[in-house]
Amino acid sequence: MLMKNARRISSWAAGILLALVAVLPVEAAAGRDLNVLLITLDTTRADHVGAYGVRARLTPNIDRMAGRGALFTRAFSHNPMTLPAHANILTGQTPLFHGVSDNNGFRLDGRFLTLPELLKDLNYETAAFVSSFVLDRAGGLDQGFDLYREPQGQDTLVAAEVVPLAREWIASRRGKWFCWLHLWDPHSPYAPPAPFDKRFAADPYAGEVAYMDHELGKLFSFLEKSGCLDSTLLVITGDHGEALGDHGEFEHGYFAYNSTIHVPLIICRPGARRRTVADPVCHADILPTVSDVLGRKPPEDLAGRTLLPLLEGGQREERPIYFESKGPHLTRGWAPLEGFIDGNLKYIDLPVKELYDLQRDFAESKNIISTRRVSDLKRRLEEVKGGVSGSDAASARVAMSAEMTRKLRAFGYLSGIRVEKKAAYTREDDLKILLPIQNKLRLANQLFNDRKYPEAKELYEDVIASRPGDIGSYLHLADTLHFMRRFRAAVDVLRGGLERNPDSLELKAKLGVFLSDIQRHDEAVALLQEVLAADPGSSENWNCLGAVHFRRKDFAAAEEAYAKALALDPANAMAHANLGALFLARYVATRDEAQRQKALAAFNEAIALDERLAAAYNGRGAAYRFAGQVEPALADWRQAVDLRPELTDAHFNIAVTLLAVGRKAEARECLERLRSQHGDLLSASDRQRLQRLLVATGD
Repeated sequence: MLMKNARRISSWAAGILLALVAVLPVEAAAGRDLNVLLITLDTTRADHVGAYGVRARLTPNIDRMAGRGALFTRAFSHNPMTLPAHANILTGQTPLFHGVSDNNGFRLDGRFLTLPELLKDLNYETAAFVSSFVLDRAGGLDQGFDLYREPQGQDTLVAAEVVPLAREWIASRRGKWFCWLHLWDPHSPYAPPAPFDKRFAADPYAGEVAYMDHELGKLFSFLEKSGCLDSTLLVITGDHGEALGDHGEFEHGYFAYNSTIHVPLIICRPGARRRTVADPVCHADILPTVSDVLGRKPPEDLAGRTLLPLLEGGQREERPIYFESKGPHLTRGWAPLEGFIDGNLKYIDLPVKELYDLQRDFAESKNIISTRRVSDLKRRLEEVKGGVSGSDAASARVAMSAEMTRKLRAFGYLSGIRVEKKAAYTREDDLKILLPIQNKLRLANQLFNDRKYPEAKELYEDVIASRPGDIGSYLHLADTLHFMRRFRAAVDVLRGGLERNPDSLELKAKLGVFLSDIQRHDEAVALLQEVLAADPGSSENWNCLGAVHFRRKDFAAAEEAYAKALALDPANAMAHANLGALFLARYVATRDEAQRQKALAAFNEAIALDERLAAAYNGRGAAYRFAGQVEPALADWRQAVDLRPELTDAHFNIAVTLLAVGRKAEARECLERLRSQHGDLLSASDRQRLQRLLVATGD
């Protein structure tokens, strides 16, 4: 679905603007006068870009740009994850320096110099157009940008939504500019739009790549026809790849084999010769390269180094490339994965060590660790890490909202859970040994997102049976049982998790919420207060405490807790929705119209922040209904049902309102749909209510 509220200039104005740009005389610019266009292709394997010679004709437009510059055949990401990979690109550093090691619970601190900040010092106008919530402002990558366009009210954008925004912004510039365009499309789930869905029915991932290239072709054509490309430094790279089953991994963010850290990298300078570069290079090299091409000496002490000598056909001294994959370690307590690429050797440091000769075995099919002394490789890794580390990396850790957790989980990422580090990791903690469990969790998350709760429940239970200390699986299983309306079972699961992990704040917070579901409000408050005493900076936990106070009908305490939640995170959409419910409850008790208006304002704010928040539509529908506004109320409740079909309250609200205005046939249809599709989620009292309402419709 296309983004509805994107700001666009009219087609008439756009035509005039592009025509003006096209007739401006453009000459090849000197390096210091070049515009800079950085395009990052999310989840894009190098071997799916045609210029790399494996999937010919899949990406003709990117290939055309590769023909104008340098194609790097051995370019590597330091992380197989979106947020840290882009932090590396924009800072010229590694996660050991800036601290951003995962999508979950990290933010780039403002003290680190970024590429747009460097270019602002050179009088560039700067803009970013990103296509995923993973790169929203909460990640800290917006620093230095005059304009930072991210998805509004939806999780992601497709290329056809974001490419025109970048093109229009570029067309309206009259001075030097830097534009970063990020495209999310090849990320799972793979669902290319027509006609690519049919053309690539057997390979939808390739279809996503081809679609993305098709949309980029429109931008490239504009740059060529307008002459703008003759004054622009163009950098195209992938943030990471996609495993597609290689080594038993299906997506990314787990291992760090070449299927997920080998990326395309194309750099085009006006007037430069086409060339292919086989030297190992990395994301951290991009910032110093841009700086050098523009005639400014790159900042000192960067992890990356300029590629300008290679762009000019020369050589540079090789230096090892550090890489890591820390998500499973940070959120599940599994062994951390670190390694380096040094010439043709690639070392992966896990309990079961790995070494590969990339010259002979780029697919990493034969582990040659027995040919080297492990102690020498470990010592070399420490030397490599020492050269790319910093003292402020810990500043990147931040609390993650429940909404961000939901979004990340919907795309298959591990949720933000803090775990205790082990003194030593054994073979049993190795990611290769744990791969079957990882794949079970991946499938369980898919089933959960598809609302196949019984099947997801079985898989989470299997994981807990084999890894009883896995905090995330207890949380996921409890959520699954909660959606199945098995509230007491969810509480029992969390209690079991706390027996194995007594210090887990995540388990305690979730238990506090679910205790309230079974009317154990005092216990819930005590547990949440304990969690907040240990971690008072969690907006989501203050929101949960407010919700429990609300259920106790202690509205003053609830409002105070919601206020603290919003002070910590003004963008906490659920806290705004909960505050709206509180104002609405006060209206019901007092019939004070001012309270209803405050409720409407809170629900509107929640929806503005998150257009997919069903609870906010459900609440706003009630606020409309109390004012006699039947059609707006029905529209909101139907939207709530569309977003969350299992939200039984919204179904009942629709049916009761339709009955009240005499639309019995519509009410009966709504109730029958509720009975057939979600009857198993109804409590005994709700089933009785459903039956009474069906009788009232003449059933």
